[in-house]
Amino acid sequence: MFRMGSTMIPVANRSRVIPARLLGTAVEGGRPVELLLLRPVGDGRWESLVQPGRRCRVGARVELAGGAARAWIVGEAASGARVVEIEAPWPVRELLERHGLPPLPPYIARHDAPKPEDRERYQTVYARDDGSVAAPTAGLHFT
Repeated sequence: MFRMGSTMIPVANRSRVIPARLLGTAVEGGRPVELLLLRPVGDGRWESLVQPGRRCRVGARVELAGGAARAWIVGEAASGARVVEIEAPWPVRELLERHGLPPLPPYIARHDAPKPEDRERYQTVYARDDGSVAAPTAGLHFT
């Protein structure tokens, strides 16, 4: 429940936005690559949106975290998202905490360079449990 004035409003989505956006470099060609990890699908594997998708087909490799971690495109989901296998010296959740960015929508001016405080600012006031890759925008005006 969320209190708005004297009214209690039931809240169904209490999830916090995780820093699920990883910036990297394609091993072949050195081009910038962006991964938006959507959900885990197995041990070290995540369904992910990949930019640019055309150049990151199955078999492509991406360096992350300044070369400390790597990602391989190992499959394609039915939705068109990629299945990415991540190898890092930390668990994937820790990699995201250390090197991930908040997935700000492109219409926010600092989308390309979020500030550290955006990790908290891009949350709803009722966010409790980690797990979302985007804030429920209908609830942001409560913040």
